[in-house]
Order: sequence, then structure tokens, then C-alpha cells
Amino acid sequence: MTLPTVCLQPQKHRRAAGGHPWIYSNEVVMDSAAKNLPRGTIVGFHAHDQKFLGTGSFNPHCLIAGRIFTPHLSVIDEDWIADRIEAALSLRKTLVAEPFYRLIHAEADGLPGLIIDRFGDALSVQLNTAGMDLLWPQIEKALGKSLTPSGARSIVLRNDAFGREIEGLPREVKIIGEEISSPLEVRENGISYFADLRGGQKTGWYFDQRDNHALVARYAKDKTMLDLYTHAGGFALAAAKAGAKKITAVDSSAPALALAQQAAKQNRLACDFVQADVFEDLEKRIAAKEKFDIVVADPPPL
Repeated sequence: MTLPTVCLQPQKHRRAAGGHPWIYSNEVVMDSAAKNLPRGTIVGFHAHDQKFLGTGSFNPHCLIAGRIFTPHLSVIDEDWIADRIEAALSLRKTLVAEPFYRLIHAEADGLPGLIIDRFGDALSVQLNTAGMDLLWPQIEKALGKSLTPSGARSIVLRNDAFGREIEGLPREVKIIGEEISSPLEVRENGISYFADLRGGQKTGWYFDQRDNHALVARYAKDKTMLDLYTHAGGFALAAAKAGAKKITAVDSSAPALALAQQAAKQNRLACDFVQADVFEDLEKRIAAKEKFDIVVADPPPL
């Protein structure tokens, strides 16, 4: 097996040799051969003394030029990707009882630049690097292998993140498989929420807040709570289910609040949802000397 070679400058290999998955452009010998490699090419990374560092993707036009997939010389194909997905799937099934979770978390699962969130038999996917964008046909086939027998009826490619522009990629949203015409149910901690995979923030839901929702709920019984940037009601409804006395949930997004209200109705939970700019809303509450037992502020990432 022969891969294009990208060499690092003298003494610039130490982070990669120590296991860091990123290689910066100022660490690379950016000769004409390296500069002319197509964005996302799978290459072999080598130290200046030719010691092999790993196999990964390379984009000569980005500050983060290299992303190491494995320290071994490997063919990054459908079967290799399927092995990574199956390992991630096995771990999620151990940790989470129902199929609602982040299935692939980029470097944490050995697939830098790839995010896959699972919503039952639907997937929300972000291909955030040129390497993953180039590998999408193999990723799609690997998902078909790993998620058998039911597979995924719908895949939403949420390729609308700003980072794709940095990688030299277009921003777009695309549906593969069955059309998704309404919000999808997300079951978490005994509550049914709703997510908009096509137009919601990020991939549609913040699975990384699962444990935080449960943590806040532990302290919510008989308490008043102000939930700022409530999005689709994650913290607010968890607190309501736990027996909070009164909950006020604020967000500027009407679509997000509609999802939260739909979930409140579905779960027969009571919350006061307010559409407003959080800072303006806070100023009014401070002026009115309002007080709450619990205040949660979870602003969306920039």
C-alpha cells in the first residue's frame, strides 16, 4: 500500500508522536508536492527523519492541515470506517438505554471531523472537514453495515457549519432517504423532547447535556427556576418532571420555543415559555427584583 507522504519539519513531530490528532500547517514541510495535494487527501504523516507518525487526512489550505485517524499505516476504506462505527455503537449501547445519542464524536471515536447524532432510525450528520467530506460515500456504506438490521431511514447532512468554509467546502443541508417533514421525538431521562434536524441548532439536539439535565433535575423539586437559552426545553422540562414549583424558560427563537411547548404538552408538564432576548429579559427581571432558587444559562455556541 502506498500513500502520499507529508513530512513534518525538524522537531515539529513531538505532539503528533505523543498522540495529538492534529498537525498544524506551520509544522509541515509545505513543498510543492504537499501544496498540490487535493483537499482531504488521505496521506501518511512522517517526522523529518522519516519515522512514520500516522495515517490521516490532509488539507494544505487550513491552519489545522493534518488530522490523524490512526498511528498505523492503514487503508481508510468502508470496512475500516465500519469498524470504528461499530466500536462506537457498542459503547453507546452500554451507556445509553435507548437509541438517542451522539454516535460519532469526531476525534473521540477516531474519526476526526465527523459528527453523527442518532435519533432512533434517523441520523444527523456533520462532515466538518475536507477529509470526511471526501470519505462520505464510504461512511454512508459503513453506516448501512453497522446499523443493520433496521439501518437509518433518513440521514440529514447538516453541512451548514461555518467551519466548512474554512475547509474550502460549501455549506448545505441535504436529506438522504425518507423526507423528514416534522420534528422528531428524542427520548431522554424519561422525557419526550422534540428536535428539528433540518433547521435546529447544530445537529438538532444537545446530547452532551443529557447528564446536566438530570443533575439540575435532582435539585429542582419544590424550587423556582429560570432557564435561559432554553432552546427546546431541555433543562426546563427535566426540572418540571422532577417537581419544580415554577419554571420560566426564555429563548429568542420562536421555532425552538415551539418545540419546547410541544414537548411540554406531550409530557403534561407546566412551564412558562417566554420569547425574548435573554439580556433584555434579564434587565427587566433585575429591575423588578425577581428572584429564583435555580438559574440555568446555557447559551448556544457561536
